[in-house]
Amino acid sequence: MIERFKKSRKVVEEVEKERERENLLKQEQRKLKEEDLMKLRARQKRQELKRKIDIVNKEKKDNELREEVRRREQILIDARYDMKVKSNFEKISFTKDVQSWLKEGYSTIKAAKKKLRLDHSPRVEERLAKLASKDFAFGKN
Repeated sequence: MIERFKKSRKVVEEVEKERERENLLKQEQRKLKEEDLMKLRARQKRQELKRKIDIVNKEKKDNELREEVRRREQILIDARYDMKVKSNFEKISFTKDVQSWLKEGYSTIKAAKKKLRLDHSPRVEERLAKLASKDFAFGKN
C-alpha cells in the first residue's frame, strides 16, 4: 500500500510539474505577445509620423515649385511686354522712315502712300504716338 501511495504521489508530482511548466509557458507566451504588440504599435506610430513628415515635405516642395512657376511666368510676361514695346517702336521708326522716303519722292506708288494714309491724314505722327502709348493685352489672340 505504501508503494501505491508512493506511485500516486509521483504521479501527482509529475502532474503538478507538468501544470507548472504549462503555466510558465503560457506566461512566457503572454509576455512575448505583449512585446510584439508594443513593437507593432511603436512601428505604426513611426510609420504615421513618417507619412506626416512626407506630406509636409511634399507640400513645401509643391509651394516652392508653385513660386518658381509664378516667378518664371512673370519673367515671361515682362519679356513679352518688352518685346511688344520694342516691336511697336520699331514699327513707328520704320513707318517714319518710309513716310519720309515717300515724301521725298523716292516712290510714286499711290498704293504705298494710301497704305500709310499720307494722302488722307496729315496727323501720322499723332497716330504713331498714340499707338506707342497704348497698353497691350497679352495672351488674348
